Amino acid sequence: MSSRSRRSLATLSVAGFLAILSSTMSKSPTLPLLAESLGISPAAIGFIASTSTIVGIFVNVIAGVLSDKYGRRILLIAGGAVFATAPLLYLFVRNPLQLAAVRAYHGFATAIFVPVSLALIADVFPERRGEVMGLFSSSMTAGRMIAPTLAGALIFSYGFEETFETCWVAGAIAFLVILLFIRPENYRRVSGKFALPNPKVIVVGSFEAAVYFVMQAVETFLPIYAGMIGISASEIGLLFTFQISVMAIIKPIAGRISDRLGRAYPLVFGMVMSSMGVIGLSILGGISAIALSLALLSAGTASVTSSTKPLASEVVSSMEHGAAIGATETIKDVGQALGPLAIGVVIKFVGYRKAFIFLAALPLLFIPLYLKVRKGLKGRLDPDYPYLPHSLEHFREELLNVLP
Repeated sequence: MSSRSRRSLATLSVAGFLAILSSTMSKSPTLPLLAESLGISPAAIGFIASTSTIVGIFVNVIAGVLSDKYGRRILLIAGGAVFATAPLLYLFVRNPLQLAAVRAYHGFATAIFVPVSLALIADVFPERRGEVMGLFSSSMTAGRMIAPTLAGALIFSYGFEETFETCWVAGAIAFLVILLFIRPENYRRVSGKFALPNPKVIVVGSFEAAVYFVMQAVETFLPIYAGMIGISASEIGLLFTFQISVMAIIKPIAGRISDRLGRAYPLVFGMVMSSMGVIGLSILGGISAIALSLALLSAGTASVTSSTKPLASEVVSSMEHGAAIGATETIKDVGQALGPLAIGVVIKFVGYRKAFIFLAALPLLFIPLYLKVRKGLKGRLDPDYPYLPHSLEHFREELLNVLP
């Protein structure tokens, strides 16, 4: 990796950390607490919380396509501008409609920044996409880990105004980093035309949607289930911090393996690991057993996503990276949004344990689908790709070379 490329990754990671820190602080636990203080009903709070995800479903792919046509920089600046302005708007909210509008506006920030940043990484790091995308994702995950604790402390010690002002400071610094230091057009020329998402990308994105369907359903309903089996609220918080930490650690390692051994192995292995983790939730009890199950689920999700984003950029031309990764993000958001809705209905009829078994089956169902469509996917899955192992012994040797 050249010094120029390292600087690009470091700059993008700093911007990503600050941007996601700002965005997450404004949502968790700030958003529901602010809404409650305004007298907004629980049903309305649920709708308001989902508006940013709904925005993301539509904006992810549009932002990616526009970045292919007009360049990464202008889209990154647009996303950064939203990060720098949205937190201040919460200070003027007085009713549910205003809060929903601000959340929708804030949703543009992440929906633009994430797919365009990943497309930039695909441009700059053609041979190390999995590892570098994993490092970038880990920087954003670090922001998500710190944000709820920091926001909770600020709300408890000072109040909502100071909390949103802190969100604004983080978002404004992220915007300045993007504006002053990121020059993506130094690395590529823009296509000058609109590129529609490739059908192969939709197939690749469906695997990511499946694991996020599972992950979001678990994150939504595990706190209630854990409370039913005697795990305290503080222990539940520690479990989720542990889960996020595992994902942050595993993503770059899985990405490096994906770069060296091909996208196939992490993809299939991740689906199996995700399923094992959810099965553990359905049959085990106690905080230690649930922590182990969450570790398996997080490792599986990290393993799958270490292959899907790089593969999405590899089944299209270099001029379509934005459209490909934006489409993958949109498909992921659909799965993420549908998970809690579908499993909520299943829980109502069969209970938590059987609902988790239902969840565990979903990743496994995607493995036969993957085997069926694999030959139609090019990129790191191509049998002629030099890093694809040709024997178990070769696989073992390559794996030993990959692990740090």
